[in-house]
Amino acid sequence: MAVLYDARGNEYRSALDQITNGTITDARTISATLAALNAEVVMDLNGEAVAIFDVRTAAASLSLVFEGTVDGTNYVGLPAMNVATEALISTLVLTTTSAAAYQVGVTGFRRVRIRCSAYTSGNVTISSRATRADFAIYAKPSVFMSTWCRLMRRMC
Repeated sequence: MAVLYDARGNEYRSALDQITNGTITDARTISATLAALNAEVVMDLNGEAVAIFDVRTAAASLSLVFEGTVDGTNYVGLPAMNVATEALISTLVLTTTSAAAYQVGVTGFRRVRIRCSAYTSGNVTISSRATRADFAIYAKPSVFMSTWCRLMRRMC
C-alpha cells in the first residue's frame, strides 16, 4: 500500500488538520490580530468538539463574541469558558491589558469564529486550535440532583 505525505513531508495518518491542512500531529496554531469592527478569526471544523482561543492585548477597548455556524453562512452566539476561572461568558469586553484562554464547545458546527462586535481602539491577538477531545467533566453536587435523588429513593 502506498504511503501518503503532506506538503511538509509528514506521513498522512487519518484526517487532515482543519487549520493548516497538515497532519493531526501538526502543532501550529492559527493566529491573527484584530483591530477593526467585525474583524474575525474563523476556523473550519471537521468533527472537532472543542475550540480554544488564546486572547492577548496590551491595551485595547473592544468587545469580542464567539460564534458558530452549521450551514457556513448563519452564525449564532456560543458561550465560552475562561479556562483559568471557569466563568462562562457570551461577550468578552476588553478595556485593559488582558491575557486569557477561552474554551468553546463546537460539536456539530461547521465553523467557529471569534468576531470583534464593538471597537474603539487598540488591537488584540488571537491564537486558536480545535480538538476532537471533549470538555473535561466536573462532578459538582447540586440542589436539583440532591432533591431528585431523595425523590427517587421514596418511589422505590
